[in-house]
Amino acid sequence: MGHPLVDYNPNCRDDSSFISPLYLKWFNGPEICVFDSQIHGYHGEMNASAKFRGSGLPKVYLCSDCDHDWFHVLLQLNYWDACDELLEDEPDLPIQDYFCHAVFVGKCLQCGTMHTILDMDL
Repeated sequence: MGHPLVDYNPNCRDDSSFISPLYLKWFNGPEICVFDSQIHGYHGEMNASAKFRGSGLPKVYLCSDCDHDWFHVLLQLNYWDACDELLEDEPDLPIQDYFCHAVFVGKCLQCGTMHTILDMDL
């Protein structure tokens, strides 16, 4: 669940991706915020987030092929080369929190279609 990009940028009407905050819900389980660009990632850690950020109640992401709303979700986090230097200079810093790009991809549990749910440079 999240906030459709098109709600914040009408020029993206053919883009079904979401912006943060992004929530996941498990079968018979809790709903939790797994990504918020205001606090997660390099700029979030530096209190310098300048990206679109949704507000209000999140919407459920639906498969564009079959309207199903359950997915297996994969997450990819990318890091700048500068993180190597940061790790050397600040070894106690939680360097894993300083990613510069996040991609959430979902595989629809009904039809198997892969969808990019969120793809954001931070």
